[in-house]
Amino acid sequence: MLRDSHTPYESARFYCITSAIYTPFFILGLFLSNAYLLAGQNSFIPVYAFIVIAELLKYAYIQLVYHKDITYSPKQGFKLFSIIFYFLKQIKIIELLRNVLVMAGFVCIVFVIAVLFGAEVLDKHEETIMFSCLITVLTVFPICLHQGVVSIMQFLNGIQGSDAFTQVLLRNIQFTVLGAWLGAFVIPLDWDREWQVWPIPCSLGALLGFAVSQVFSLVELFTKFGGKSTKLSSKYR
Repeated sequence: MLRDSHTPYESARFYCITSAIYTPFFILGLFLSNAYLLAGQNSFIPVYAFIVIAELLKYAYIQLVYHKDITYSPKQGFKLFSIIFYFLKQIKIIELLRNVLVMAGFVCIVFVIAVLFGAEVLDKHEETIMFSCLITVLTVFPICLHQGVVSIMQFLNGIQGSDAFTQVLLRNIQFTVLGAWLGAFVIPLDWDREWQVWPIPCSLGALLGFAVSQVFSLVELFTKFGGKSTKLSSKYR
């Protein structure tokens, strides 16, 4: 249970600020090390692991700071065993299985969509699967982690939440998918570059779209939700 009704704004603000800070440096590191050329291969799995770990850390901080099931303050330092015990209590096997099944289903959906848009099925099925996993990790995993499967179903049914955090996650989906789609435009161009091979441009586009969505959402938070949060904050003082 969240502490106050303005908590979604606070959570969304923390989420966007941290993501907007580390994501550009992460992408820059991929370019400088040429690791982006591994997109679509098993060697790109550490990138997925980094994204997952980053989301888990953001989730842990939001839960510890904005939930009152555990007494925690950044000034008090980490009480490791209390934190571990708290998160172990939060794990629900049925909900965990639901999330895994939903994400697996979305990998299949993205795979089919990619094939319908021209991805090769027989020759580069591994690359397409890896690309589908990347899109799922960037879009569906954060929603399952922070808000659960119910929010996924609401998004599919066209129901958009009105709180700030839901809007951030929705923008994340929109910009990530848009970035992947725009990345596909350079594949057929006769430039004969190594980064034009499927699914490198689409994977880079998805990562860049994810980064842009954090900055866009941060601006949107301050312009659209900032005033409401200020009023609520003064109310609870």
